[in-house]
Amino acid sequence: MNIGKCIKVVALAAAGMMAGASNAAVTLTNSDSLSPFTNFGGFDWAPGAAAWTAGITAAEAAFVSGGVGDPGNTFKVYYVAHAVGILDPLKNTVSAPNLDVKADGVGNGLPSPFESRYEYTIFATLDLKLTEYTVLGGTCSVPPCVKLKMETTGGSFDIRYDTSFNAKRVDGGEWTGFTDGISILGGTFDAGVTNTFDESDPSNTVFGFGLNGQVTSQNLAYVSPMLDGTRFSSEFQFRQTDPGFMTPTKAAGIAIDQDPTVEDIFSVDGSQLFFRDVPEPMSLSLLGVALLGAGVASRRRRGKQA
Repeated sequence: MNIGKCIKVVALAAAGMMAGASNAAVTLTNSDSLSPFTNFGGFDWAPGAAAWTAGITAAEAAFVSGGVGDPGNTFKVYYVAHAVGILDPLKNTVSAPNLDVKADGVGNGLPSPFESRYEYTIFATLDLKLTEYTVLGGTCSVPPCVKLKMETTGGSFDIRYDTSFNAKRVDGGEWTGFTDGISILGGTFDAGVTNTFDESDPSNTVFGFGLNGQVTSQNLAYVSPMLDGTRFSSEFQFRQTDPGFMTPTKAAGIAIDQDPTVEDIFSVDGSQLFFRDVPEPMSLSLLGVALLGAGVASRRRRGKQA
């Protein structure tokens, strides 16, 4: 083998190490006749899921009074959703006809084996602080029009698998069945992630919101091997601007303030991907030794040719 081919082989091996560590196949196992899903990447959470604030008005008042450093300048966001799709690592939807995608408390009415026989749900909390608060002029869907910049200080998520498929959304009532079943994935959200909520354009009623996080608990009977991190991407929309939204008055056992001058309720469309860790230090060390050896061999060959 000439040295050029040798270096190419080493480079391919290096790429294999990197890809194998971060993108190795993850398996999702459940009661589905199509299970196990051997190319699991994450979940497509339902449009029309609910998120709501707790303490946002008080946080805004604290920011006006004391700025970023005011200890009262913090609030929470809660989120509940059910999955409408299982995703591969590239965000393609995996075929899962037995997944209950309606969250109406019943199956899909189709005959076996295509009836809904399981569901995935998520309950998440997010801790935030304001880093910017500006009252804008003009008009918007929920006055007063504002621009907010917010930074995460913590939070957690819990994803559950349930064969009773009893998650139920109710318009003007309590959403139930989102926190039972078997916990399969849980974790925390990273501090220091910043998102902007800007109502300067009244025609734009949808706001992007992204989060990074770490997987801290995992049921290996359902998801394996071990995962390391997660990325949650979503679009938030005021409930008033989504005519099809079913507004909850209570969810996950938490009463939701319905007064829009005190708290906000959002219709959310989100997705969540999971990934494995980067290569171990030992793997990187071995890779460095291999590349160094290839370089030395190359120099020796050029020396002989000279």
